[in-house]
Amino acid sequence: MAKLRMLLIGPPGCGKSFYGKMISKAYDVPFVSMGKILGSRVDASVLERMRKGLLAPPEAVTAVFKSLAPEFKEGFVLDGFPRSREQVRTIIDVGSSVPTLMPDFALNINLRKDVLKRKLLGRRECSCGANWNVEHVDEDGCSAPAVWQQRSLQLRKTHDHAFRRHR
Repeated sequence: MAKLRMLLIGPPGCGKSFYGKMISKAYDVPFVSMGKILGSRVDASVLERMRKGLLAPPEAVTAVFKSLAPEFKEGFVLDGFPRSREQVRTIIDVGSSVPTLMPDFALNINLRKDVLKRKLLGRRECSCGANWNVEHVDEDGCSAPAVWQQRSLQLRKTHDHAFRRHR
């Protein structure tokens, strides 16, 4: 039976990672954040572009996407890719030659701008890498709960780590 091959797209703070991790667990497929993968597989000049909020060059994204083929044999939930029409073309081009990389569908997650702003400002990150969101929004038919990861709660209760707002 074919496994799930899914793209999660949407603005920062809308819950792509949160929901992606739950979906990947439910369907027993890897969850991959393209931003984190790019951050670990590209050179310093591309990282500098990304730190400035610019998209990684198409050739770098294409190379990294192709390199994921062995990891995606059994399906995937991919967070944060594509971010442009050019990247959509990359997925179609690469997926045409490497069928395990062709997604079945994309899910676009969105929230109102005022809710996104509150969710982004509610992000927290520990010096050990744990992260969570303290902002709970429930108004005018829009509900976006605070996200407390179990590991984060345990660290918060048992360790004296340096907590800061997420960048």
